[in-house]
Amino acid sequence: IYSGGTFTPIAVSGITSLYAYGINNSGMVAGTYVAANNAVAGFTLQNGNFTSISVPDAQQTYVRGLNGLGDVVGEYVNSLGTHGFVRLGSGEFWTFDIAGALKTYAASINDARTVVGYFGNESAYQGFIAMPGGFGTLDELFESLTLVQTSKIANFPVILVGTEYWGGLIDWIK
Repeated sequence: IYSGGTFTPIAVSGITSLYAYGINNSGMVAGTYVAANNAVAGFTLQNGNFTSISVPDAQQTYVRGLNGLGDVVGEYVNSLGTHGFVRLGSGEFWTFDIAGALKTYAASINDARTVVGYFGNESAYQGFIAMPGGFGTLDELFESLTLVQTSKIANFPVILVGTEYWGGLIDWIK
């Protein structure tokens, strides 16, 4: 960690490699580490408290970004493939996949819990993810759907995370 002209290394017993990918305004650092036994997991570090993050039933968990609320995002690997996830500051996990994609990656999350990332297969990567947010999210969602419908941009999957949140809108559209 480099702050105020001073470099402070992050050293944790039993960890052979550590990759810090983000820091929020409260000083929480998030990233991924490789343990001495080659296990791969995510982490957060705040005020000297190191917290390991592993998605349940994952073989590997990679944390790529965090927000000011202490939520982290990334991808995890299990026997079925590579999947995206959000881990809320409360410890609750949201996992997701893009239909038809071999791999799904979540790269960053803001305080409105809007996630950006990408998905793909062997020939291409692309994506769009809408999380519960408000009128700005709805505007962006419908603008994207309209651009696809009018063939202004290539067709792509749209993921709406949170069945309860989006359920009424989906029913209304149908």
